[in-house]
Amino acid sequence: MDWTPEKMIDAMRRCANPTSHCMVKDCPAAALVEHRCQDLMIAWGAEQIERDQKELAELREKIPQWISCKDRMPPDRVDKYLVTFRGAAGALVDVAKYFPGDGWFCEDWPVPSHEITHWMPLPEPPKEDTP
Repeated sequence: MDWTPEKMIDAMRRCANPTSHCMVKDCPAAALVEHRCQDLMIAWGAEQIERDQKELAELREKIPQWISCKDRMPPDRVDKYLVTFRGAAGALVDVAKYFPGDGWFCEDWPVPSHEITHWMPLPEPPKEDTP
């Protein structure tokens, strides 16, 4: 059954309520399997959780992650990257380019290359709404 998560949660809460009866009004599970609707909702709930977990894992893969400069450096000098380093005020983030053999060059202020600890690719620019 293709329920929205909100509808599934509502049906499960009604079913878990000791004052409710199995044939809750508007409960699609009760209409399908009399007296076994809880088993059906548990199965649907498990399927929904599996779909949601898969979707979350796919979304997490799309989120840029900080890469330690100890692990690897950027491959080219074309792109700009977000970098982080320690300043007098704590951890700072800036945009920089990496030049193999020469090191990092920050856009806003001079930062010694050895002080940059992590980097990540810039995110994709927002997509403009087209009418």
